[in-house]
Amino acid sequence: MTWLWLAVVLFSLVVEILTRQLVSIWFAAAGAIVLLLSYSPINEVFQIAVFLILSIVFLILVRRWTQTKLKKSTVATNVDSFIGRRAIVTETVDLEGKGRVRIDGVEWVVLLQDEDEIIQIDDVVEITAVEGAKFVVKGFKKH
Repeated sequence: MTWLWLAVVLFSLVVEILTRQLVSIWFAAAGAIVLLLSYSPINEVFQIAVFLILSIVFLILVRRWTQTKLKKSTVATNVDSFIGRRAIVTETVDLEGKGRVRIDGVEWVVLLQDEDEIIQIDDVVEITAVEGAKFVVKGFKKH
């Protein structure tokens, strides 16, 4: 059984190295522990049971720990920082819902969020989303 556990450890490590997704590291750890146990006079059924139990325990503990420690936070790009800001229309939004606005001295192509809206030059709009290199806007109404 020693060779089997060595194969399990090596295979799990190779899979882990290739995927880098923490999909088999717990099998490698459990296999390494059972590999050490296989040198004692413990029977194969007990070794398999220990391997399964340790794999599940490591899966639960390591997965939970890594999910909190390695959580990827989404970083807003520079263009995402424009969402919620207001801009001045520099080119009337046409029937297709396309026009231009100026914000921070730069002109951007815009699309209307609501195609029924009429937006004229010098109107103020609010940027609601970014689609590629275009802002999605809606008319800004002062309350």
